[in-house]
Amino acid sequence: MNIWKKLQVILLVSLSCIGVDQVTKLLASEHLSRNMMNSYFSDVFRIGYTENIGAFLGLGNSLSDEHLFGIFVLAVGAFLLGLFFYLVTSSKLNLNSLVALSMIFSGGASNFY
Repeated sequence: MNIWKKLQVILLVSLSCIGVDQVTKLLASEHLSRNMMNSYFSDVFRIGYTENIGAFLGLGNSLSDEHLFGIFVLAVGAFLLGLFFYLVTSSKLNLNSLVALSMIFSGGASNFY
C-alpha cells in the first residue's frame, strides 16, 4: 500500500475515532451528574461521570505537575509521533494491522490535549 492510501486510512480512522470519543465526552459532561452513578437494570449497568488528571483508573493522580508533563505530554507525544511514523512508513502492515494501530493512535491522540 502506498503512502497516500495509508494516510487516507489513518485520517479516516482517526477522524472517526476522535470524533466519536469527543462527542461522547461532551454528551457525558452535559448530561451526567458529576460524581453520581446512574443505575440501570437492577444495578447491572452503572454509568457515572468522573474526571481524573492521570491515566487509566487514575494512574498518576498523585504525581507532581512536572512528572505529569514529562510522562503524559513528552513521553506520550513521542510515542504517538513514533507510531504515526511507523504507520506511514512500514511496508509490513496489512490493512487490518493499519486500521488496528490507527485506532490505538487515535485513542492516544484524542486524549492528548
